[in-house]
Amino acid sequence: MNSLNHYTYGSIVQWMYENICGLTAKDEGFQAFYVAPEFTDRFSYVDMRYDSPKGTILIKWEKQAASYKLYVKVPFDTEAIVKLPGSKDKEIVLASGEHYF
Repeated sequence: MNSLNHYTYGSIVQWMYENICGLTAKDEGFQAFYVAPEFTDRFSYVDMRYDSPKGTILIKWEKQAASYKLYVKVPFDTEAIVKLPGSKDKEIVLASGEHYF
């Protein structure tokens, strides 16, 4: 019998969360985390949900005509550090709540 809980599947999902969606933990437990999506023309939208120890993190982005829309939901008592493509080293710190770019 083939296992459906194989490392190969997990590594692909990890790559998608960390690269396409841009979610990585700044510290253990996701008290703070980074959102640095890699926008690409290969997808018209991305919609991810991650149940962290601190609560549910939502990241969505959608390709518009000449730009992208980004939505980030930050759980209570945590913070997100957003790095947008093309913004060099600029970081935007977000408190708990829903945020749109």
